[in-house]
Amino acid sequence: MNIKSLYTLLAFIWGASHAYTQTAIWDGKSRYVLLGEQVTLLKDSTKTLGIEQVSSASYAPKFTASNQKILNFPLEMTVYWVKFTIKNTTKDKLLLELAQPILPSVVLYYKDSSQQWQSYQAGYTINMYKKDIKHHLPVFQLLGDTSTYYLRIETTTLPMPIKVWNRDTYETKMSNQKLIFGIYMGIMLFIILYSLFLFISLRRLGYLHYAILIFTYALFAALYDGYILYIFPEINILTWYIFNPIVMQPFGLLYCMLFLNLKKYAPRSNRLAWIFLIYFTLYIGWHYFLPPAICILVSQIHALMGIFLMGYLGIRAGMKGNRLGYYFALAYLIFFVISTIEVIYDNTGYPPYLVELSYISIAFLIEVAILSYLLSKRFEWEKADIEKGKKEAQQQLLEKTQENEKIVREQNTVLEQKVTERTAALKKSLEELKSTQAQLIQSEKLASLGELTAGIAHEIQNPLNFVNNFSELSVDLAKDLNAEIHKTDIDKTYVEELLTDLTSNQEKINHHGKRASSIVKGMLEHSRASTGIKELTDINKLADEYLRLSYHGLRAKDKSFNADFTTEFDENLPKIEVIPQDLGRVILNLINNAFYAVNERKKQNNTEGGYKPTVSVSTQQIDNQIIVKVKDNGIGMSEATKAKVFQPFFTTKPTGQGTGLGLSLAYDIVTKGHGGTLEVQSNEGVGSAFIITLPLKINNLK
Repeated sequence: MNIKSLYTLLAFIWGASHAYTQTAIWDGKSRYVLLGEQVTLLKDSTKTLGIEQVSSASYAPKFTASNQKILNFPLEMTVYWVKFTIKNTTKDKLLLELAQPILPSVVLYYKDSSQQWQSYQAGYTINMYKKDIKHHLPVFQLLGDTSTYYLRIETTTLPMPIKVWNRDTYETKMSNQKLIFGIYMGIMLFIILYSLFLFISLRRLGYLHYAILIFTYALFAALYDGYILYIFPEINILTWYIFNPIVMQPFGLLYCMLFLNLKKYAPRSNRLAWIFLIYFTLYIGWHYFLPPAICILVSQIHALMGIFLMGYLGIRAGMKGNRLGYYFALAYLIFFVISTIEVIYDNTGYPPYLVELSYISIAFLIEVAILSYLLSKRFEWEKADIEKGKKEAQQQLLEKTQENEKIVREQNTVLEQKVTERTAALKKSLEELKSTQAQLIQSEKLASLGELTAGIAHEIQNPLNFVNNFSELSVDLAKDLNAEIHKTDIDKTYVEELLTDLTSNQEKINHHGKRASSIVKGMLEHSRASTGIKELTDINKLADEYLRLSYHGLRAKDKSFNADFTTEFDENLPKIEVIPQDLGRVILNLINNAFYAVNERKKQNNTEGGYKPTVSVSTQQIDNQIIVKVKDNGIGMSEATKAKVFQPFFTTKPTGQGTGLGLSLAYDIVTKGHGGTLEVQSNEGVGSAFIITLPLKINNLK
């Protein structure tokens, strides 16, 4: 036998004896068996070794015994092979659990009855359907007899308790674990939804900030305990450590600054918080360049640093008068202590978890409870401070009031004398104001009358011209007739033609004379004071007459004025009982305003292509109402102008061109004098329409 064969034989004997010493016995007396000190380990830095190699006799000496109850490997991303033997002295069905959810890949190898290697896969990168037992932790089913197993583990520095369980006990444990985590996440979800509801109801940003913070905490806990990786296996371990600084540092610190109002209570601490906020935010970018193991360690240090800083800021805010500060500091200092225990556990595996939740999840739960209490008390305290401020202000006001009362009593006598003098002066001013108001109203009526008179003068000129022209023509015809009848040879046909023309001229003279007489009569009716007696009146005729008089009146005052006017009268409109002089003034005022509006738009838009100033007057009967509408395409009115257009003394015309009483009087005549309505519709730059609505009574239809 050569030396090489002897070495191989000794290695085989040593490995077999070593394996025997590492045998774990399941006797069913314990809840579970922890395998940490009963396994041997082999580090595979190349990540290339297979089961055939590591199980060979040549590799047996390379396995070293573990001296840790809970395995915890150095800070590196590598592969470890774990070898162990399980002897089952009972009839229990056994499961193997690696109580660490953040493991990318775990493969369990064992030999079947035909001595062929079989394997089960687990880890968060393995498809759920390829797992022997579908769970967020790596869990494997073990054989019933004494067997040797190999685990190939892609790992990091996180602690890795390896436990053997009775299958029924473990399934109960898994159910309890899911129930506890479900309750935990339910509490988080309730707080998030309730905070969002309060934000929507009260419109306080503090509740929105809090809902976002609790959401990030819940997401962090789900990721840390492996449930996110269970659902989204494409998330790797570095992603988890990227999320850690984002949650624990920048966002958490920003919430701390807003919640404690550091800018108001502790400006210097607020500046310190901004420095760390900028640093932690920059760390999110430059930590990519660190080796993974160093990145994990630095992230843990940063997490503790950020939590401690927020506790310190809470103390500073409390010292400066913010009652929330000390409670806030308590929440984060408790969080800091439990997080420190979590970091120690991550690096040593001790102390083990007491319940089915990680230390960090418990820390979140305690912090959320304290912060929720603070958020509810915050607005209660703010309300109490406001009430206290109100009472102090009321006390100051009472003292000031008492002081003022003394001054008031001293001045009352003087004021009473002055009031008597002022009252007399006001009475005199009121009488003068009433007199002035009466003069203004009369002025408005005279202005209306003046415009009407100018229109009448222009309108009456037409029939007078006809009378004059036909009179002169009749004189010429009479002379021709006189000359013809003195002839010895009279042309009877020619004489008949002359007589026919004379007759026609006289008829036309008579017609235009009556027209002139009608215009004069209308002028007299308009100019005389209103009798207040309603008469059956043809509204179409009244509107048509005042439309033409208004147009000619404006033409008489301004030769450059020119506009189109149209009428659209309901021919079947019945006569209605109105005071014709008063209603005529209303219609005249509205038409004058319409012509003014189109003329102003024409002046303002000299270059406006295709603009044709137009005023239209229409009448119609709707049910038991007579509608008179005066419409123009002039300058229109804004909403502010429409709101005040019927107020006394309000006018948009330049000084001297309007009294501001026309529409006010028109409104009173229509509404109070005739029981109707006067409305305005207008769009600025488009035009306006004034609508008179008059009631049609039964006796109007006579």
